Amino acid sequence: MNANGPEPLTAPKDHAAIAYGKSYLGWKGWDEENFGKVGSLETLYFEAELKRANFDLERRIEILEIGFGNASFLAWVKNRGWNAVGTEINSFLVEMATRRGLNAIHSDSFNTLKEGSFDLVVAFDVLEHISPDHLLDFVQSLVRMLKPGGVLLARFPNADSPFGLLNQNGDITHLTAIGLGKVRYLVRELDVKLVFYGGQAVPLNCGSVLRSLRRFCGLAMFKVVDAFVNRVFFPNDHIAFCSCNVVMILQTAR
Repeated sequence: MNANGPEPLTAPKDHAAIAYGKSYLGWKGWDEENFGKVGSLETLYFEAELKRANFDLERRIEILEIGFGNASFLAWVKNRGWNAVGTEINSFLVEMATRRGLNAIHSDSFNTLKEGSFDLVVAFDVLEHISPDHLLDFVQSLVRMLKPGGVLLARFPNADSPFGLLNQNGDITHLTAIGLGKVRYLVRELDVKLVFYGGQAVPLNCGSVLRSLRRFCGLAMFKVVDAFVNRVFFPNDHIAFCSCNVVMILQTAR
């Protein structure tokens, strides 16, 4: 860990210049037409993840999102009337978010934010972009932004399962694979409580009875396979074997 404090929340400059240009945004589908839109399934998903973190969705909270991408979460937060600020390493995304009336800053300005001022810090699909050498300092920087009892919610590809390989290897900017072992290391080093670790939330309501039934059957099958794999091969762990992505929820001391 850096003796002078946590590393800034920025990727190496050469990495940012190569990987986060306009061509990368086009490949991700993050354009003006699709930017900042929140569908019904996304709404259900965001609600499900925050409920896992034991948040009362009727309570007004202060939120920081790291790497807001196409800004769907920031837009959902704004629609709920909550206060939120988002950071991005890509200036084009910051400009689009600002034009949409969202509170967005460039990642280089992260250190201008006041530590200990957020109830929730969210990092959807971010940690896998951080190099192994900087991961601990990066997560520590996020934890320092939380109020006492605040929550860090992070989602990333499941490095403990072959089902996570497509997400992990499908983006040229992914640098670090993260599984349960690394999560336990972060929890110990940062002295935080692990509230939840497991597969990302999968809301059953898909907008139609047939699609919802298919999802229900698929989830039931995954649970059976997960139980078998963990019982036979990992009796002391739970690695969410069938999940492409996993979610880590950490909480600071009150």
